[in-house]
Amino acid sequence: MTIMERHATATTYIGSGTAFLGGISANELAAYCGIVIGLAGMLVNWYYKAKEDRRAERALQCKP
Repeated sequence: MTIMERHATATTYIGSGTAFLGGISANELAAYCGIVIGLAGMLVNWYYKAKEDRRAERALQCKP
């Protein structure tokens, strides 16, 4: 990728991000952030629950 392509890509992303943020209100921004935080929390909980289940399964297999 050439330098011009990188700058063009960065400019496009910055422009679209600015247009998006300029077009939403503070309440909408808070709602979107809440959704993202909620989804992130759900994914973290899912990951650690699956890890706990694998650990419990290994513990059951080790018992005579």
